[in-house]
Amino acid sequence: IFLAGLEGKQRLLAGLEGERRLLAGLEGERRLSAGLEGERRLYVVLEGERRLSAGLEGERRLSAGLEGECRLSAGLEGERRLYVVLEGERRLYVVLEGERRLSAGLEGERRLSAGLEGERRLSAGLEGERRLLAGPDG
Repeated sequence: IFLAGLEGKQRLLAGLEGERRLLAGLEGERRLSAGLEGERRLYVVLEGERRLSAGLEGERRLSAGLEGECRLSAGLEGERRLYVVLEGERRLYVVLEGERRLSAGLEGERRLSAGLEGERRLSAGLEGERRLLAGPDG
């Protein structure tokens, strides 16, 4: 009976030991599971950061693109303004050139008028000379 009692105690101890090992195993599995879960969370965080970083990078590229479009638009606007200025200068030049031509035309008319006036004076002078040569009797 004593030996049977010891044997029973050993089995009980062995059972308790087995339970401890089982508990240790389950605890180990829990830790492993917790570790994997932690890794998953870490991965999710890192993945989220990557996506956030990619999003910000995308926004930067979008911003750079829009900025580039603004600069392009500003450049085209600048070209338009330059063209308007040059066109304005061309028009101003045409106006000034027209005024020069008008002035030259008026000057030419004045010279023509002066020439005709001179011819009249010359004609009057010749007429006077003829009268002088003809004398009082004609």
